[in-house]
Amino acid sequence: MSYASTGTAAMVGLRVLVVDDCEPMRERVRWALERAGMTVVGEAADGAEALSQAAAGRPDVVLMDLHMPRMDGIQATRMLRLRQPGTRVVLWTGESDEQLASAVRDSGADGGLLKGIRTVELVAALRSVCDGCQQGSVSAPRGTGTPAAS
Repeated sequence: MSYASTGTAAMVGLRVLVVDDCEPMRERVRWALERAGMTVVGEAADGAEALSQAAAGRPDVVLMDLHMPRMDGIQATRMLRLRQPGTRVVLWTGESDEQLASAVRDSGADGGLLKGIRTVELVAALRSVCDGCQQGSVSAPRGTGTPAAS
């Protein structure tokens, strides 16, 4: 049974896979999510590694960087959708709102976020997408600072 389908994910803590080619960013995000009561089931530096980590860790949601070496976030999201259709994916990037919106649409991700948002916004977005939001409904708020800075 999926946490997302029962609505209990927020009660027991979401299982999150953090995918970003910047190791310090992954570490900051892991720290912030764990402080918020989420379980980080793995980290990956590129899309290919993300697919392997997702198969092993069975996350509720994957926070997927858009631009990475070997396999980008769009391609990895498309493949993850085929392999694990119940896993939610939120793309994130430091690029523009327009590029993010296009990537979410092209990849089939559940939503997208701009890097630099506050921790509270990141946590709320991940919880929201796992509570049954419609595809593409997670907003891309503009914030200041790194996710772990809040």
